[in-house]
Amino acid sequence: MRLALRKVQLFQPTPSDLRPIPSGAARQLAISFGLTVTNVMADARDVSTWHGPNDNDLLTSIEARRGLGVQDAAIYVRNLRTALGRAR
Repeated sequence: MRLALRKVQLFQPTPSDLRPIPSGAARQLAISFGLTVTNVMADARDVSTWHGPNDNDLLTSIEARRGLGVQDAAIYVRNLRTALGRAR
C-alpha cells in the first residue's frame, strides 16, 4: 500500500516577516553603514527576533558578518531597533 504524501509548509512568512522595517529606513542604514539593503533587512529580522539575555552575542555576530567595529555595531543595532519600533 502506497500513501500519498503532501508537502506541508511549516513556516509561512507574513509580509511583516519579509520586510520588518520600511525600505526607506533600510536604504538609509545601508548607505550610512556601507551595507546592502538585503543585509540590513536580514539584520533587522535577526534583531527583531533576538531573545538572548544580553546583546553581546548579537553584536559580536553582526560585527563579524558586516565587518563593523564594536561601536559601529552598537550604533547600527540601536538604529535598527529604532526603525523596528517605528514600523510597528
